[in-house]
Amino acid sequence: MPAVAECHSVVEEHYAEILFTRLQAGEVHRLRLRRRARQGASGSAGEEWRELNLRPVLIRGLRHWQFVYAYPQRDQTENLLVEEALLRLQEHLRLPLRSLLWEEASERCVVQFSRKGRPQLRREAHVAPLPPLSLAHDRSPAAPLPAERPDPFLRAIGVMTAEGRIRARQRAKFQQINEFLQQLAHAGAAEIQPSAAGRPLSLIDCGCGSALLSFAALHYLSVKCGRPSQLVGIDQDAGLIEKARQRSEQLQQAGVMREAAAFHAGAIRDFRPEEAPDILLALHACDTATDEAIALGIREGVSLLLVAPCCHQHLQAQLPAVAPFAPLQRHGILQQRLGDLLTDALRALALEIMGYRCSVVQFVGGEHTDRNVMLRARRREREDARVLRRAVDEYGQLTRYWGVKPQIETLLGESFAERLAVAGQRR
Repeated sequence: MPAVAECHSVVEEHYAEILFTRLQAGEVHRLRLRRRARQGASGSAGEEWRELNLRPVLIRGLRHWQFVYAYPQRDQTENLLVEEALLRLQEHLRLPLRSLLWEEASERCVVQFSRKGRPQLRREAHVAPLPPLSLAHDRSPAAPLPAERPDPFLRAIGVMTAEGRIRARQRAKFQQINEFLQQLAHAGAAEIQPSAAGRPLSLIDCGCGSALLSFAALHYLSVKCGRPSQLVGIDQDAGLIEKARQRSEQLQQAGVMREAAAFHAGAIRDFRPEEAPDILLALHACDTATDEAIALGIREGVSLLLVAPCCHQHLQAQLPAVAPFAPLQRHGILQQRLGDLLTDALRALALEIMGYRCSVVQFVGGEHTDRNVMLRARRREREDARVLRRAVDEYGQLTRYWGVKPQIETLLGESFAERLAVAGQRR
């Protein structure tokens, strides 16, 4: 997404008229709808699409709109002729929506909807016009940092040559960066509002290492999305922290970063940020360090967590021998994977219990790492009593069956116990 200049917001009841006028004029490059989950819906609500992305395509010489529906466990694509597409879109605009975004060559328009459906339209002028609209049907999805476009960040970290070509030995790193940024984009990181008005978005990276992906996130949000951002990194390895500081200075000198990132050597559980962060990253923090990162994010009320766990030793040591699972527990690698799955399932439920909407997704391709699971959690605007009861029930069933106490429960302490009690009282 390109950088944008100063924007302005107005309450606009007739946003649909503006949108359809621009669609009929052929000015819209892409369109995205995010749907609001129904309150008190049954299990069938899981079959409702959550996000819809549209783009114009040319099929056999006729202009269509491609609809890509994102369901909780799958995607579905349909190509509709323009008239049929506009009728379908009118139907979707009558649904309870969280947000609507469309992009034109010169500006981006974002409509946010209140709980009562009241729309607010924000129009943001692009600093630079979008590239010409492509109607190719089979084009590959656009990468956040495209290989065919020179990028100062990719040059500064050595992934791209001065001439704008991806180095042969850096293609895997280039792909990993883009896959991570796609997760950030899909989670709606660029739409998050800072916890304090008038300051940049605040990112915190727990177990940051040399912080390459954190710097990529900073570059993507600040430059590509026009959202000024700042970064704080934490890691117990003082050597890696020093490397991260050096890289921060190099990126500043190269003109890629406006402000130096701050880095702290120490344990995640001991860190207390000076101001509440908005986005928390924890990419392959070892064992219970992942739980410490999640607990930090929940305690500080961050809007978005992207957590890719590493090893899962704490819960592995608690697992008893359970007769139906003897074929799995007999083999070390299967026992390990069973513990991995159980740990991350309980972490996801803990996040739901603490007021987050959590998805468990693939982080990057398996060719990069076999630890490629990511917990992607977005704080709910309002508590959902149905989700809380379901998460508490499932969490209790799993922990009682296996006789385990996850570290995340210990770290959250009284606040977690209170949420369990609240759900019990509401039954």
